[in-house]
Amino acid sequence: MILAPLLLFLRKRSEEMTVKNLKTNAPAQGCSTREERVRARNRVLVARYFYWTELRRRRFDDVMRILAESEFFVEERTIMNAINAHSAYLDELRLLANAARSLRKEHPSWNWS
Repeated sequence: MILAPLLLFLRKRSEEMTVKNLKTNAPAQGCSTREERVRARNRVLVARYFYWTELRRRRFDDVMRILAESEFFVEERTIMNAINAHSAYLDELRLLANAARSLRKEHPSWNWS
């Protein structure tokens, strides 16, 4: 007989929480849209492309394989689309005198040495 009041309480609490969640349509803090996450991923992808081609002097086909199969797990076409979309950022990196230091500061979780 103790279970019946407990189940009633839990059901009522669940309904209250559902109504409360429906009233607030704002996304949770820290969440970003899919477009923002893809844009951030592509920016790091372009930075890694710069690292492998300019700082480590790897061949283009080797860099595409590294990025596609080892680092980002995306298709090569996705990598090319990111490079085309962020070409201004890539040009900016090429003009920096100490690009490795700025990349290390901007993306500290990656290995830039």
